[in-house]
Amino acid sequence: MQQSLWDDNKTALAGRPLTVGAGPRAPGPAVVLETPPAEVWLAEQRVTGRVEGLRARAGVLRVNRRAWPFVVDADGRFALTVCLRDRVNRLVASVGQGGCVHESAPVELTLGYALRPEVQALAEPAGRFVRLRARVLENPRAERLRFVWSADPRNPAPVSMPETVGPDLWVGLGDAAPAGEYYFDLRVERPGGEPVRARTLVTVSPDGAVAPFDIRTDRAAWFERAVLYQITPYTFVAHGRLADVTAKIDELARLGVNTLYLQPIYAAGSPGQGYDVTDFFRVRADYGDEQDLRALISAARARGLRVLLDFVPNHTAIQHPYARDVARYGARSHYARFYQDEPGGDRYAAHCRDLPDGEARFVHYFTWQNLPNLDVTEPEVVR
Repeated sequence: MQQSLWDDNKTALAGRPLTVGAGPRAPGPAVVLETPPAEVWLAEQRVTGRVEGLRARAGVLRVNRRAWPFVVDADGRFALTVCLRDRVNRLVASVGQGGCVHESAPVELTLGYALRPEVQALAEPAGRFVRLRARVLENPRAERLRFVWSADPRNPAPVSMPETVGPDLWVGLGDAAPAGEYYFDLRVERPGGEPVRARTLVTVSPDGAVAPFDIRTDRAAWFERAVLYQITPYTFVAHGRLADVTAKIDELARLGVNTLYLQPIYAAGSPGQGYDVTDFFRVRADYGDEQDLRALISAARARGLRVLLDFVPNHTAIQHPYARDVARYGARSHYARFYQDEPGGDRYAAHCRDLPDGEARFVHYFTWQNLPNLDVTEPEVVR
């Protein structure tokens, strides 16, 4: 994840105006964007600012090539919600008065994720038939989507799929279809972008009944047969790396293991077990790199082993760029609402620590002050 952009935009922090336009410069009045530069995790963002020394009651916020009008209240403040459409979004607010256009210093908001459709695959049995249905949860760019269904060739028996393409499809399992899990894959094609994929399944019981998969209550059958081997790579062998795990996959398979469970392999703040994550999108350097992880997974699959990654959604490391930004700027940080700042009612969130300057408080996991809890009710954290 990118480091905080605060220090890269001293002009915006100081609120010094950048006044440009066809008319003469006016060094006194100012248009200030108060929204800090940040990596953001929702396309819709609230932007605030103020106007100083100007009588203007309206203005325009430009976000790259798009313009968003805003109203300035009697106190000289403005606020509006914009929808980001690009990876990097340059924001400039401007108001006009007396033939001059007064502009703010630019602020950059960087989307932390790619805007693409989100689609859920659903299977609804009706007797020996199954209705496959694509539910579009989000289509932020209003793209034209093409839905292509297929049956997993490893199903207990072949499933004849209609040649029609669309979000809604009926397939028949046949009266002689043996018991087991039947998986169906959905490929959503879109112009100029990588396809989006989703998966669903139904289960045929020994008596022939067909049941859908409910992610809230059900688990896949492989879980019942899993023989897990948990690995902390750095203690698996002395100074262990991912490549050392790959080298022993044949030996693990001979033991009867069919699932590897890796403790966190993400970039971390210390060389321990890895729960103090500083970057969820990068392999920690002392374990190797992404190619080493891909090699491990490929080798495991070749021997029929699954690989589970221990994911850490509860907290980050105190060294995470977001936590560091909060520690430095308190409530002014975009990430202040990413973290819990009031103790909760359970033992996982009962401890808190006020930072010396009094501007920030972190609730931390158990007694580990280096693990500040995330607020998992915050929409950007969920994203």
